[in-house]
Amino acid sequence: MSSPLRRRLLTLAAGLGLALLGGIAGGVTARTVSVHVPPHIGGKAFELGLLIGVLPVAFFIGVALHEGGHLLAAKLLGGRFALVIVGPLRLMRTPTGLRLGRNRRFSLLGGLALSTPSSTHHLRRYLIGLLAGGPLASLLCGFILVGTAYVWAQGLATGEVMGTAAFSVWALLGMTGLFSLVFFLASSVPSRAGGFASDGARLLALARRGAAAEREALVFTLTALSLSGVRARDLPPELVVKAAEPHGDPQVNAAMQLMAYLWALDQGRIDVARSYLYQSVQGIDRVAPFLRDSLYAELAYFKAFHERDAAGARASLDQAGSCELSEETRLRAEAAVLLVEQQPAAAVERANEAIAATARSLLGASARETIEWAEAIRHEALAVQGLPSPPSLPAAGAL
Repeated sequence: MSSPLRRRLLTLAAGLGLALLGGIAGGVTARTVSVHVPPHIGGKAFELGLLIGVLPVAFFIGVALHEGGHLLAAKLLGGRFALVIVGPLRLMRTPTGLRLGRNRRFSLLGGLALSTPSSTHHLRRYLIGLLAGGPLASLLCGFILVGTAYVWAQGLATGEVMGTAAFSVWALLGMTGLFSLVFFLASSVPSRAGGFASDGARLLALARRGAAAEREALVFTLTALSLSGVRARDLPPELVVKAAEPHGDPQVNAAMQLMAYLWALDQGRIDVARSYLYQSVQGIDRVAPFLRDSLYAELAYFKAFHERDAAGARASLDQAGSCELSEETRLRAEAAVLLVEQQPAAAVERANEAIAATARSLLGASARETIEWAEAIRHEALAVQGLPSPPSLPAAGAL
């Protein structure tokens, strides 16, 4: 059996398994709700309205408990908070402190947590703890919340009726607990969706201790180094080259080849950077939206500033989204495109915005190269206008 066919069959089996578990969970939920709803003030219309109001709140709290489990496990293992996304909210650490923002990506509504390790030693143990923390938190909280709702309902005296406030709290406890149990099942089953591997899939890769586990730890090591402030050109070359080798996972391939591109570009090795960049975009339709945005933005920047291809750069920029996790990447690309389109004044403005944005970015701690690339665009744009360049200054908090 060919490897691609085997992967497709495994993905299909995982999806069917997840669907079966979801069906079982749904059936249990329906049976539980129909049998154990305590007597309360209000009729079926009130129950329906309450259900509509409670569902999104319970979903939000369930996601928060799951992602909080990841972060708590990482904290206990010496990790440092970097990013958490819960539903429509995003909180991330920047060089100037914590920054609360809005998550505009539908694919990330189910949550995302990231915490960087204090060192690169024992990364496999750290990663296992980080990944296991979310499902374990969902399982524990699910049992506690559902159990509390059940005991509360069973503890009512004969003839006792819940008021609207008490029944609303009961419903919230029960629905949040059920969501948590579903999140435990969904995250524990090895699967991939929207460019992301489930916690179970990544834990399985680490547990096998083979090539998949080695690559998982390698990817995490480089990501942790980058987010902890190591400049792109200073990443260990043997790790970068090895991580950028083609692999079965298009998401990991693109992310690691993009990192190798930045590593080579920061060293001034333009041809090597070009090779890695064009490799990274080969499977661009199969990666998560936030990574796709960065790939298109980097492609626009490279085509504009290093290849002087105005039309190609503009086409790539038009396909890039907002790059909300690395705003400076989008702004730097815009500056380069405006420069090659012979709009130097606008290019200077965008370059200045890119430099300022590094202080607000998740990647701001390691964005010295971004500042220098934006300064190079600004220098050329000012020279075109016959204006002197200001002295190079780091963005606030970037260093």
